[in-house]
Amino acid sequence: MTTFAKNFLVPAVALLSVATMALAQPGPGMGGGRGGMAGAGAGWQCNQSNTPGFTLMSAQERAEHQSRMRAMQSYDECIAYIAEHHGKMAARAQEKGVALQAPRNPCDMMKARGRIK
Repeated sequence: MTTFAKNFLVPAVALLSVATMALAQPGPGMGGGRGGMAGAGAGWQCNQSNTPGFTLMSAQERAEHQSRMRAMQSYDECIAYIAEHHGKMAARAQEKGVALQAPRNPCDMMKARGRIK
């Protein structure tokens, strides 16, 4: 083996291999070891882009909302809860004079992914 190969190529290949393995690891929100969406719904997190009224809720309310969404068992249960949630957030938005993000129906996505029946 030449000096160039020993001093440059072997360490470069080793470094590239380690970097590739590090990049291949699941990151936050990718379900790393927690079952992802197929498990207990651990992959979903309530945030500003997917939860109308996010900024109108306290941190505790956000955690409760996320917990309830993850615990949904049926489409009908989900639809009822989302209607209630959207109603509360619309009232809060009106009280504060702010525009509320357009309502979304996460129940359809949960049903399509097999999370609820």
